[in-house]
Amino acid sequence: MGCGTVMRTEHVQSVKEIAGSYIANLTNDDNAGVTIQPLGAFGEPAFCFDAGCEFGAGKAWCMLDTKVYFSGGKGRAKDFGVISISFEEKRGKLDFKRQMVTPREQHQLIAINQNSVFAVGGLQRETGESTAKTEMYNIKEDKWTPMADMPVGRCLFGATLYNHNWLYVFGGLTSKGQPVTAVECYSVDSNNWSSVSLSDGTALEARQGSLSAQFSPTEIIVFGGEGDKIPTYIFDAEKKTILKVAVESNLAVLIHDECVPVVVRKNRVYVTSPDCLSYYTYSFGMKSWCSARVKAK
Repeated sequence: MGCGTVMRTEHVQSVKEIAGSYIANLTNDDNAGVTIQPLGAFGEPAFCFDAGCEFGAGKAWCMLDTKVYFSGGKGRAKDFGVISISFEEKRGKLDFKRQMVTPREQHQLIAINQNSVFAVGGLQRETGESTAKTEMYNIKEDKWTPMADMPVGRCLFGATLYNHNWLYVFGGLTSKGQPVTAVECYSVDSNNWSSVSLSDGTALEARQGSLSAQFSPTEIIVFGGEGDKIPTYIFDAEKKTILKVAVESNLAVLIHDECVPVVVRKNRVYVTSPDCLSYYTYSFGMKSWCSARVKAK
């Protein structure tokens, strides 16, 4: 999920997930919750800034296996690089790859499959405009290819890969700084963007910096962003409906521009705060959020 990696786990004993400079370790014990563990050599700012960031504010990142990809951001709007992570040695090295076609920041970077990473939307600082440009990076060929444009250019938005073939985007800002309410969908197979008409006539509350993640075969949770009272929505991609399920004030700290991690497991969503000192848990059964401090080992 763009600035913020999403991993779904169901029957895995221990899942290691890079999230900024931390690993989220989950077990099969539902009561164990999640523990965020520092990576030693990757402690702030070594991982994000010394190794990977050189990429500045507004960068995007995603994870594929044990590789973390970074793109764009202030001062490096066209740059793209990868860090190969060694969990055992707790080290990695940034390797710059071919630059993107379109300079961008406050965008999304999404791993589509084992060979493809998409850069979507974002702000073009030189013009001050939100771009609709989408491009695909071929990992094997080290090559970027322009793809179909989004219907509406936007930055600071949430994005989720749905069932390996569709990319949904939520929220964000237009070139004029206006919030976007439209939900849009990209088909990987047909290279086509389309606007999603919600069947029940409802609309997503416009806000910037939202996060999103698929948590069931047909549903996506949309949450976080900027504002005082932050709603949480459940979007049903099959029925094309969206339902407000919770309103929380502390979720205002969860904005994708801060590269926060998202982990989806069974009936819960785990999200680490930008400072990596707290985490938030959403229970689909209780339809509510709770927060806790990180327990460092």
